[in-house]
Amino acid sequence: MTLTRYSVPATAILGELAACGTTHFVTMPDYVQISVHHRLEDGYLEQVDVVNCATEDEAVSIAFGLHIGGKVPWLSMQNQGLFACANALLSVGVNSRTPLPIVVGQWGRELDNLGHDPRASARLVVRKTEVLLDALDIPYFRLEGPDDLPVIRKAFDAAHDAEIPAAVLVGAHTSWD
Repeated sequence: MTLTRYSVPATAILGELAACGTTHFVTMPDYVQISVHHRLEDGYLEQVDVVNCATEDEAVSIAFGLHIGGKVPWLSMQNQGLFACANALLSVGVNSRTPLPIVVGQWGRELDNLGHDPRASARLVVRKTEVLLDALDIPYFRLEGPDDLPVIRKAFDAAHDAEIPAAVLVGAHTSWD
């Protein structure tokens, strides 16, 4: 993992999740966000339960159940997993009008693409992640560096205001702090 000026500190991301009242972090662990996962597993936010899942579809279903039960979950996965659970996001999130905020690591993004439009990436999965979200009518927000931290709250609010999924696209590996 290479850290750059685009890397956002794990604790900064977790601070934003805490400010949203997050109760559960439902995840298919993502290498781009590995420092976030480690901080949570180490108990950095004691009030947030980590739910590790076997598949992204399972993660969407669990987050749905948590929401129905009055909890405040965030989903976490990598971009390839987002493609894997597109049907679940459409069915459980969009069609059922369920607020499902998601942090999505842009796995495979090239260092020379950081600071540029991800749609110009040489990697198909990076290049098409936003296209997929557009096709599903899921709003998304780019977390391209530390200055973009407010997009986490924007995504949370967008998901809850419209009662649909909303994604934060984490452009670079998160940093250890």
